[in-house]
Amino acid sequence: MEINNAGVVTGKQFSEHEVSQITSTMQINALAPMYLTHALLPQLGRAGKGRVLTMASAAALVSNPNMRVYAVFKAAAMSWSGSLRLEREGNATVAVTTVSYYEEYYLAQPGTLSLTR
Repeated sequence: MEINNAGVVTGKQFSEHEVSQITSTMQINALAPMYLTHALLPQLGRAGKGRVLTMASAAALVSNPNMRVYAVFKAAAMSWSGSLRLEREGNATVAVTTVSYYEEYYLAQPGTLSLTR
């Protein structure tokens, strides 16, 4: 089993971020799960019953001041994991799951999306 659970959070205004902070957040929150999965997917398949589990975030679904850099790359990870799950449907050797925690507060906010599955 592979668990993608890394995440970097820097809570501040977007204009206050250094470009290097944005790049680092992208590398850890979005690219690392993709690179790791790309490397491990063949081994997981050979094991016969593998799983890729990606921890997402409610921040990917909700506009929140001071969290845009974190949120956009968690949204990327969520979208990538969901797409990978669809690609792997019907392949019994590796299952793909995305987990996102959210509270009732987020569901009551205007313009938010509630995902159920």
